[in-house]
Amino acid sequence: MSDDLLRGLREGGYARTTARWKGLLPGLTHGGTSPRRLLNLVWLFVRSTTGLLLGRRDRVVIVRSTPPLLHLPVVTLCRWRGMRCVFWLMDYHPVIEERLWGQRALLRPLVGWLDSWDRHELAAFAPVVVLDEAMAELVRERNPRAKVLVHPTWGAALPRAIHGGPAAGAQGVAAHDVVVFAYLGNFGQGHGWATLAACIRSTARRRAVRLLTVGVPEAAEPAFATLANEVGCEWERHPRMPFIAAATLLRERGATWGCVAMRGDLAGCLSPSKFSGYLAAGVPLLYAGPPKTNAWQVCARFGGGVALNDSAEPAEVARAVVELADRDVWRRAIKGAERAREYFESFDGGTLAKLITSVGGCNDGE
Repeated sequence: MSDDLLRGLREGGYARTTARWKGLLPGLTHGGTSPRRLLNLVWLFVRSTTGLLLGRRDRVVIVRSTPPLLHLPVVTLCRWRGMRCVFWLMDYHPVIEERLWGQRALLRPLVGWLDSWDRHELAAFAPVVVLDEAMAELVRERNPRAKVLVHPTWGAALPRAIHGGPAAGAQGVAAHDVVVFAYLGNFGQGHGWATLAACIRSTARRRAVRLLTVGVPEAAEPAFATLANEVGCEWERHPRMPFIAAATLLRERGATWGCVAMRGDLAGCLSPSKFSGYLAAGVPLLYAGPPKTNAWQVCARFGGGVALNDSAEPAEVARAVVELADRDVWRRAIKGAERAREYFESFDGGTLAKLITSVGGCNDGE
């Protein structure tokens, strides 16, 4: 998405030149304190602070929330030098740390200091770009003077042949009466598993089920293996792959529901983007998490899936399972997912470039 945004800024005529500062070692990391992640953080801290101190004052800086906490020294230096700074908020550090670890005695002073620093600097950004309304509410709550814009994430442009609903899935359900639950991408501390597992377990009492995962980190695989053993179903797993390949695989394997999980106590701190992969394949969602995220919006606004709280009571799970096992509900959800796909595919690097410059102004600069 960073490349898309740079291209949008150039092609839209919003900036004469653009440059991207990134980590030394490319590749995905699933959080934590791996040596590669720490090295990239140190490198970007040195690279960005040096560039800001020695660079031209008329440049506009766009800083993402990855690596964690980099936005704080960047915006402080930008404010000191009189440079405009845009915060592209993906996963909200240090709020995640405050909610997960803020009560630990040894970490409380550090987490509290970072939390105060972040609250103070939010008003210095022009603007803060967030992914959904839940994040927008959190930022405004933390600093009412913050300028907030909402712009969802997006995936790669897909061939039209992939669109149009999961044809393979329709055939699979009709022929084999199998409900295929798919899970794409990362599965970490922010993703609650209990409610999704309860839904899948209960659905298996009504219909045959199958699990399909793509790019799930090795540390999370035991959760899927345990569930597959419990319900006696097949679990098909695949490594991380490009966006288009993953969407194509979901259709080929007849995915029925695409699973999205998020812990309710992290509402506004992150917004799972895997929903876009499901929509690209025409697969409706099973969402367990807080309201006002993009995945919730797919279900609540467009009718593209089944949504419930991540700590749902047994009665709520039972109601959801009735829908998950119902073919007619699924067919209606496919149509809702198509409406949601058309909406979310209207966002890309060009629309984000236009949105940022409408308030921050990158025109004819760097």
